[in-house]
Amino acid sequence: MNTATMRMLLAGAALAALSACGGGGGGGGGDAFTGVPLQPFQGNSNMPQDGATVINGDLVQMNVQAETFGGVRVSDRTETPTGSSVQILNEGGSPRAIKVTGGRDTIYADRNEGDTIDPSGTLISTRTANNKEAGFLANGPAMGLEHQTFGAWVTGLGGERGTAMAGSYGNRTAPAEIAGQTRAVYSGDSVGVGVNSFGTAGFTTSRVSVTTDFATADVRSRNTFLVPFGESSVTTARNLDFDASVPVSGNRFGGQVTGAGQLSGQVNGSFFGPNAAEVGGTFSVGGPDGRSNVGAFGAARRQ
Repeated sequence: MNTATMRMLLAGAALAALSACGGGGGGGGGDAFTGVPLQPFQGNSNMPQDGATVINGDLVQMNVQAETFGGVRVSDRTETPTGSSVQILNEGGSPRAIKVTGGRDTIYADRNEGDTIDPSGTLISTRTANNKEAGFLANGPAMGLEHQTFGAWVTGLGGERGTAMAGSYGNRTAPAEIAGQTRAVYSGDSVGVGVNSFGTAGFTTSRVSVTTDFATADVRSRNTFLVPFGESSVTTARNLDFDASVPVSGNRFGGQVTGAGQLSGQVNGSFFGPNAAEVGGTFSVGGPDGRSNVGAFGAARRQ
């Protein structure tokens, strides 16, 4: 999977723009997970054909507010991730319902409530029937990822305000297995929700690489693109690219990022799977001109 594919997927699923009219809102009224046993995540290839799975992780988030005369303003952007989980209910091997908890809003989509869940690509797109919530969850097998998933979502589409959030979820590598590692290179992709310096909001994607000696992790996010809500066009957002050289502690890494035009923020990640087979994490960045991006990424080991 490459960034060009990600851009096409995002463009094909772009939804209603945030505007300064109408109200917020959520998805369907029911909860398909009530009374359903949640099985712990055992890898993407072992997801039940029929049943519910919970995958634990972390997310970052920010508030998005439509301005009266156009554009979007962000506030309360978190850089340090907080605990979160994603629940997936499969029926016949296909996701019927997806629920994300731990953020300011709960993300919920259920095909039986009229919501859309499309698992046909490398990203599983979700959209509520009222078009007020939308997002993407990585389709692990299609992306070559076994031990994790990641995603980004937004609420309040078509209304005055909402929440953008991005999360990373999976089975972390046992710390004892990290101790025997020497060097690794990973490559993958990100998905997020961003706002450019003109106040245009949309889903974002970038190419992410991580190189580590397991004492320090060098993280690079490049070729960032933004798909504005309500449009099928794709715009470059290279001023949301970033670099970071951050310490590794056990099976986690994290710290400050740098980017063009005084871009700053944090990236936080984990090693996933046996022998650090994969990495994933979240990032939250912003600049003094109003641009912001909260995203999550997943990457497989190449070396």
